[in-house]
Amino acid sequence: GDHQWLETPQYGVLRVVGRLPSCPRVAIVGARRADPKGIALAQRIAQSAVDAGYAVVSGGALGIDAAAHRTTIAAGGLGVVVFGSGLETRSPRRNLELFSEIRQTGAWVSPFPCEAPPTPWRFPLRNPWIAALSDMIIVVQAGARSGALQTARAGLSMNRPVYAVPGNMDDPLHEGC
Repeated sequence: GDHQWLETPQYGVLRVVGRLPSCPRVAIVGARRADPKGIALAQRIAQSAVDAGYAVVSGGALGIDAAAHRTTIAAGGLGVVVFGSGLETRSPRRNLELFSEIRQTGAWVSPFPCEAPPTPWRFPLRNPWIAALSDMIIVVQAGARSGALQTARAGLSMNRPVYAVPGNMDDPLHEGC
């Protein structure tokens, strides 16, 4: 139906369901186990991004990603979710309704075959795609070994601006920032 494929020599094939927004795109990424303050910040940033005409790109995970996606949808914005699985095995399951809402006006994206399960080793491989599909990256909360930092590093290597929300330097959720 509406499946598309994009191919790059360095990263391979990207599978797309829906339409990638043609407006500027911002990645909002961070911790899965975000605290309420981090969730609120992700929501404020996503709202500001939509108000400024940006589409929001994220990984669909619990925590910061889901907060950014939910706010984008509630604000009438366009979203792109980049899965760490195939398009037929979307994860996490508790965000399936959110993913359906994103798909209404935005896109689902995956660098993996459609039936690929959400195994832990796939997520670091999808993070560069989040950066590649974005004009800038914002890290809201991230531990020292967060996947959000992989996205930030990939963005820097692609000459994308990368921003980090400051926080208490003694808080493990802000070590990465």
